[in-house]
Amino acid sequence: MSIANEHLLEIRELVKDHLAHHDERKLPAEREQALKQQIRANLERENAVLIAHYSTQDAVQDLAEETGGRVSDSLEMARFGHAHPARTLVVAGV
Repeated sequence: MSIANEHLLEIRELVKDHLAHHDERKLPAEREQALKQQIRANLERENAVLIAHYSTQDAVQDLAEETGGRVSDSLEMARFGHAHPARTLVVAGV
């Protein structure tokens, strides 16, 4: 892993820690799983990839990574999206 990637992981953890202190409205686990499955199916059907900013909720970040997308800062999101072969980019973040 490069120093830049290590730095990005550090930043991600700092942002996650910060966001963990905010009040969030949690969905019931069954509803969250149903939505994740629907989003996965839509991404596949549309030949799309999800890219998420560090400032998004953990569930969004996890889904991006689980579906072959990326979690990063805005510049890395742009780079990833530019290089990815997907027809559509779904951007979650700033």
